[in-house]
Amino acid sequence: MIDVFREFLPSLPQFFGLVSVLGAALCFTLIGRLVNCDRGLANTSTLCGWALVIFAYTAIATLSALDLKYVVWATVATAAIAVWILRDRPNGLAVSNAWRLLALGAPFLLIVAAKWPSEVDVLSHWLYNAQYLFDNGTLPRPGFAKSLSVYPGFPYNHTFVLHFASALSGQFADTAANVVNFGLVILFAVLLARLIQVAQDRKMPASHDWRPVSWTLAALALILATYANPIFVRKIVLMANPDTATSVGLAFLGIVAWQLMERLRAGDERILPWALQFSFLALLFVNMKQPNLVILLILFASMAVGALFGTQKSWRQLARWTPLLLIPAIISYGLWRYFLSTTFALNEASLLPFSQWQYENIPAILRSMYANVIKKAGYFGIMFVLAGWAIWHLRKPRNDFDRLAMLATGVFLGWNGFLFFLYFAHWTGHASTGASSYWRYNTFIGYFGYAVAVYGIARLVCQGHLQPLFDRLARYRLTVSRKRLGQLVVAIAIVMPVVTAPYLRFDREQPKPYLRKIGIELGETLPKGTRVLVHIPGDAGDYATVMQYFGNRYRLDMSVAPAPIVPTIKKDIEKPYPSIPMVWAFCRSVALERYHGIKLPKDKSVLLERRDGTWHIRQSWPHPSPGLFSRFHKNFKRTGCKIAP
Repeated sequence: MIDVFREFLPSLPQFFGLVSVLGAALCFTLIGRLVNCDRGLANTSTLCGWALVIFAYTAIATLSALDLKYVVWATVATAAIAVWILRDRPNGLAVSNAWRLLALGAPFLLIVAAKWPSEVDVLSHWLYNAQYLFDNGTLPRPGFAKSLSVYPGFPYNHTFVLHFASALSGQFADTAANVVNFGLVILFAVLLARLIQVAQDRKMPASHDWRPVSWTLAALALILATYANPIFVRKIVLMANPDTATSVGLAFLGIVAWQLMERLRAGDERILPWALQFSFLALLFVNMKQPNLVILLILFASMAVGALFGTQKSWRQLARWTPLLLIPAIISYGLWRYFLSTTFALNEASLLPFSQWQYENIPAILRSMYANVIKKAGYFGIMFVLAGWAIWHLRKPRNDFDRLAMLATGVFLGWNGFLFFLYFAHWTGHASTGASSYWRYNTFIGYFGYAVAVYGIARLVCQGHLQPLFDRLARYRLTVSRKRLGQLVVAIAIVMPVVTAPYLRFDREQPKPYLRKIGIELGETLPKGTRVLVHIPGDAGDYATVMQYFGNRYRLDMSVAPAPIVPTIKKDIEKPYPSIPMVWAFCRSVALERYHGIKLPKDKSVLLERRDGTWHIRQSWPHPSPGLFSRFHKNFKRTGCKIAP
């Protein structure tokens, strides 16, 4: 039993990373409450405080080389001042009445805090970006150390939080991103719980009238936000990239936009709290990922279209509030673009020249997009139903849900139209014709659409539209009492983290832990300036990247590169490096033995080095075995020592 806990619970440094993320969230929440951010949609103070802190990060990092740890400690000091001020406000320091969701989600946070990074995107740029901030205190610039990241020019709003957590913990917390992202999923569950309450009450409560979230509602919302959610993908949530933050941020932003438009339509004078929430959330959202400005503008365009088809007064009011809604986000985005354009060329995605746009790929792109739609029918089915509902009520929406469905449909259609454009104007080759990552890019907006669907179903249930169905089920004794159903939902929510822990910890699939362990060992023992070629037949770099990241974790002088075939090894060794590269081979092969002129062991990986003109085995490691409740990765052919595509 103790071994089971050791397998799935965080080590002491990982636990410190978890605590540091919770500390960062507490600081953000206090600052958000200080500026009265919860006066509109409940439980947004954490995101609003995050937005303000990240704006300070962006301004200082782009306009100066000041050590960003000053921002961290200034934020902590501001949070302390906020405690002193909030204690005199009614409920200023009160625990959120949605605390039961955090209690049910806490086991998830413990489990994901123990997950090591193991994905190529994370290990090739996202974590290197965060590590650079922690090591150097500022962004990459001429005269500073060179970043190991493939894309050091990607936006940093998510990465800045990893720096903040690392500064609090006193060491680089490379597993903190898992806690950040899953914490955002729990926050999304809070949003779902609030939307269900709105459906029950048939109105959006005032800021001080939000009811406590019961255990049953908390459990239901957590289930809906995770395993019942077709957009919940473990290999997106449990990565150090900002995809989950983008989707959750848009969900909050979309619901606030909806309520803002409802108040403009009704002529409600209480607009400012909602406008401020939108402004803060847009400020956070815009520099989370490179295309987020496009998504924000699509959302705002959908709001404008809704206002145009509404009363003339709502159109004028929206125009009046536009500067507050968008200018802070535009300033933040402008600061980042200014830094990129004036400092030096950082790698980032860009459009092809107009003359190279690939119109001939359009039929293949459409076929690939259709194939993705069929494969991910759960998500796209929800969005098509919402789109159909919105189009059906386009001319004369009957209620606030019809207008919310129109807003979500506008974002869905606008974003997918933009993706279609990118497939022939940005990507090339199979990335273009195969509509590369089309499903993943849809997850950027997926949580918003899913939240709208949950709210719509909750309205149907709470307003009695599904009562005939329930009555028919009761006649066949296919229903249970509400009390027992609530108990069952809570029980499921409690056991979910335990039962699904092996599913969440996909970093334990061999050979990832094996490569991580060897990478750390090589980083601690190999001479300065060593170059290591990683020979795993069929590997395109995904597995070599694991060894590279952990080998470079505490040193930058060692280089690691994939060499899946012997000709690659031969070509690299012939280059004029200061010292001849070493070769780490997962398994033996006739070609490898012939080239190196040495007999290799059968069930061991080896590190080969050249001394006095001949190759020798410097070190060897027994092949790995699956761990407790784990297996080899599905594309790793253990017996054939080959990575299958």
